[in-house]
Amino acid sequence: MSVPSTKVDSGAQSLSELFWEGQRLHEKLCGESCCLPPAETEAIGFKGRDVLTAVMQRVTSLALFSPNEDLEDVSTVDLKYVLVPFYLGEIYLKLPAMEKRLEHVQMGLVGGLFTARAAHVLTSQTLF
Repeated sequence: MSVPSTKVDSGAQSLSELFWEGQRLHEKLCGESCCLPPAETEAIGFKGRDVLTAVMQRVTSLALFSPNEDLEDVSTVDLKYVLVPFYLGEIYLKLPAMEKRLEHVQMGLVGGLFTARAAHVLTSQTLF
């Protein structure tokens, strides 16, 4: 069984629109997953993974966060993108493809560790 991939046309949407779509999919999957049929859970999970991966790629290519920035240097509007690895990590943990389960758990842990590090950095007044 191969892992489905959904095409995300990230060029047609703004970064903010993609982020909000990814957040909506994350909330639907992580908030209601016990109530959703398995096929719908899988479809939402893979779509959310693809959307949030596109957001992460765009944030990286735009270099919104730099190692030499202080917290004051980061635009308040851009702070929401710090949550992308967390959302992506939680979605990876919900993906049902058993043949890729180890990879999904590892990606989920990476997202959680990245988010914990970002939270620590934000509270210590430096970013990355």
